[in-house]
Amino acid sequence: MSSLSGKVALITGGASGIGRASALALAREGTAVAIGDVDDEGATETARLIENDGGHAIARHCDVARPEEIEGFVAAAADALGGVDIVFGNAGVLTVAPLDELSLKVFEQHLAVNLTANFLLTKAVAPILRARGGGSIIFTASLGGLRGTAGSAAYNASKGGLVNLTRSLAAELGPDGIRVNCICPGWVETSFNDPFWASAPVGGKEEILRRIPLRRQSRPEEIAPTVVFLAGDGARYVSGHALVVDGGIFAT
Repeated sequence: MSSLSGKVALITGGASGIGRASALALAREGTAVAIGDVDDEGATETARLIENDGGHAIARHCDVARPEEIEGFVAAAADALGGVDIVFGNAGVLTVAPLDELSLKVFEQHLAVNLTANFLLTKAVAPILRARGGGSIIFTASLGGLRGTAGSAAYNASKGGLVNLTRSLAAELGPDGIRVNCICPGWVETSFNDPFWASAPVGGKEEILRRIPLRRQSRPEEIAPTVVFLAGDGARYVSGHALVVDGGIFAT
């Protein structure tokens, strides 16, 4: 039996992409899943896919830029599913713009969604995890949180902050049995990266793919097993880690 059987997972940004793939993967391990997203239709579809496969899931509208919606989502998930054991803060935003065109509003939006929301998510869920004797918190950071990319100052700053928030929370919450880690995906074939590709010069995508040692983008289904690993007992001594999943590009 999987170490995740009977556990409860809460996922923000679970309507598509990495979030949906991870929700499905966790459910296949026997985890009940609460999916929160601004995309109500997508979140409901993720829950439907889990239910159709014999799992248990709920979907709830959650705009992580609104603190009250984060609190409401956590409370609703704990009430409906009997608690929370695993938290996957995956909701994110990406805008590509050169410095001269990057507004303060857009910069602050990235901090609110990619960084502050995960701080608030942790504050809301930590008492529940403590009461259950511990748990696992996972964030979606990015390779962009470990290295710079021209035109992505807002995104990279927010994800770099998330990497160090992960380390700080791991140090603070570890004595409570709560592990905190983040994943740092490279290029993943989802619509999330469309703003970057739209701004790339002709041939830019092909050049980036040539720089990836595996010569391709990943699929969301190739990122999800990393989330499952960090959630389960196989990673019970892993905390404060930024796990790169990028086809080798960070090594080059």
